[in-house]
Amino acid sequence: MDLNYNIFRDLLLRKKHYNSILLCGSFFELPVMFVLNNITDIDVMYSIKNIVALQDCDDKRKFENFKILHIDTSNCHIGFARIIASSDIAVFYKRPQEPRTARYSGPSSKLIMNFKKEWNYFHNFLKICDRKWAKQPKLKTDFVYALCCPSWPVVANEWKTRQRENGWPSVDVIDKIVHSGCHLVFKPHLSNPDDDTQWRFSFSQAELILIQSWTHVQKYIYHILRLIKSEIVKECGGENETVLCTYFFKTLMLWSCEEKPQEFWREENIVTAVGELLCIMIEWLIDKRCPNYFIPANNMIDYLRKDENLDKEISILLNFRENFLPKFLELNAFSSSELTLHLEVPNKLWERILLILVKWFSTNTSEWSYLESSLRISDNFLPELSYLYQSLQIQLCSITSKSENLTTISDALQLFDFAKKNADETFSITVLPLGLSIVDFMQHICKRMQSSQINTARGDGYETVVSDLGYFTKVVNCCGEYQQSEGCCYMPEGKQQNRISKLESASSRLSDLRMTGAEAKLQKTQMILEPFLKILTHEWKSSSFFIVAAYQANCFYTCLRDYKSAIRQCEETRQYLNTLKEKTRQKNTGKMQNLLNVVLVNDWSILFDDHLQVLLGFLTLAHRSRCATQNRSQNFTRIVVHLFTMEFLDYIRFQSARKLKRKKTVTYKCDFQDAVRQLFHEDKNHRVVSRILLLTAIRISGIKPTRIGETFYQVQWPC
Repeated sequence: MDLNYNIFRDLLLRKKHYNSILLCGSFFELPVMFVLNNITDIDVMYSIKNIVALQDCDDKRKFENFKILHIDTSNCHIGFARIIASSDIAVFYKRPQEPRTARYSGPSSKLIMNFKKEWNYFHNFLKICDRKWAKQPKLKTDFVYALCCPSWPVVANEWKTRQRENGWPSVDVIDKIVHSGCHLVFKPHLSNPDDDTQWRFSFSQAELILIQSWTHVQKYIYHILRLIKSEIVKECGGENETVLCTYFFKTLMLWSCEEKPQEFWREENIVTAVGELLCIMIEWLIDKRCPNYFIPANNMIDYLRKDENLDKEISILLNFRENFLPKFLELNAFSSSELTLHLEVPNKLWERILLILVKWFSTNTSEWSYLESSLRISDNFLPELSYLYQSLQIQLCSITSKSENLTTISDALQLFDFAKKNADETFSITVLPLGLSIVDFMQHICKRMQSSQINTARGDGYETVVSDLGYFTKVVNCCGEYQQSEGCCYMPEGKQQNRISKLESASSRLSDLRMTGAEAKLQKTQMILEPFLKILTHEWKSSSFFIVAAYQANCFYTCLRDYKSAIRQCEETRQYLNTLKEKTRQKNTGKMQNLLNVVLVNDWSILFDDHLQVLLGFLTLAHRSRCATQNRSQNFTRIVVHLFTMEFLDYIRFQSARKLKRKKTVTYKCDFQDAVRQLFHEDKNHRVVSRILLLTAIRISGIKPTRIGETFYQVQWPC
């Protein structure tokens, strides 16, 4: 079959993960203005797409292509369940253990973002925006493994038909939530914390939808309650010294939004409303009762002993309400939801944001599906891929005709170079509403893209209206006007300055404005953020740079057999990546090269060396054998393997050094940890698979790997 350009784009932009991602928690639920003002952990829930947990009443015929697990709520505390892996044998399903995220706490695995070591640049910007971030050297991300329950749980049926006198949530919102189902997270009830078979019903997706339906005043009051909770926790001696947690205050807000009339939530009643909500929380603590919003029979603190003393929390809340609440609200004054930032955002940054959304995030919403499909087929998104495709076609024709026409190959190399240099150096005037949450903003992007054709403007020296994100209004040339502006952070070679000090000096100039309140903070953020974004993206090449460099190195290696040029291409790309890390002070900059991967596919297998062709042939044979055993059709099936770009460049460098018989030591390393599960099960980690396959190709070429650790292998030349 012919691999046309649209198929080629689709293969490059195809999802790398088999997981569905749900962005949840306050970081994504609340408006950006509140998130910047109150440091919070990042919560990410992920579930494997082809696994569902079903109840006895569910129609299993709808899920014939899924791995079906069975929900058993018998002999469990209400709101909890056990998961049975097979309907024939009562084997309980447990959370998969992943070596890469081995540190678990409750239902989540932890990823610590160390600002000083990995995100120093970003941290300096946050400190300038709000002084609270100066005391926060780390930001924690919780990855929660969940099972998707596509139907609404029977135990929560009361929520669907509950009498609601104040009209919240609306019927449409209720229907949307019910049709979205829920999740189950690996968490036992605290009365039996050592039970490793219990899962808790999670309504994070429903909570996200409900909070999106709140008014700005309601979101502000929830923000204030979270700030008060933080103060109470400090007074109690830390999170481990109190029963109070953020989720209790979220539960309080959900109940109150349903039970309180609209007049309660007026802006002029904020002080009274917060005081009354604190009284309700005090009553809950006195009664040792915190009813789950979706399953009221689930008292979330019924695990406490009857003689458990909560007097400390109660007295602190009472004292705070009586003596500190008005002053506290004054210090955290209410701001309009209409506050917006007007920023000159580099289009290179927007391009990467969109690419990350397409490659790494996956949800079940129609808006996200439309975003992904639109970007995959749009010729205006990553247009340099067309030059890459043309160069590969020229290379393919040269190989199949068995003639090495140097003029033709020269054209291919020129197209490679043009694709690498075709970076978008323009800016877009972008309006960012601070009253929207991160999820709101991303969904707004998706909806606007449904009503307008993508048109990412490119070029040099012109202005035009673009509508691909809805917020864009004008594109301007960054090579002329912006390079001369005072706030510009582009500096010629040899005159590099300390970029962080440049941001700090811009911040100090704001002190002369003698402004106060939200507008002052807004102006300050805007003045700091624009040069920060220019600094961040100044050294960036096109989003396709790494993958084009990999294919070009492969052309030198396989087609031209110019091994010196292949090695030079590999080393120059690695040097650029290291320089980028050093100049931006971010270790995670290296992840940019993972956005697009080299595609090893049987249509174009002859583009690669004999060893990779043998490997692809083995995978094709294995696939056909599996189809035969399952009585499935054996018509043409495209086998696709995604090879991580830098790993592939290291492979070419290693093999080229062998061809030249260089004496300089070259190594290629691979960790075989959990290799079998990663290769043959649906929850693949593509980087692990990529390294294993490339090391196997080196083994096929005659170099035996050396074991240098429990699961770590390497190959070395000279042997």
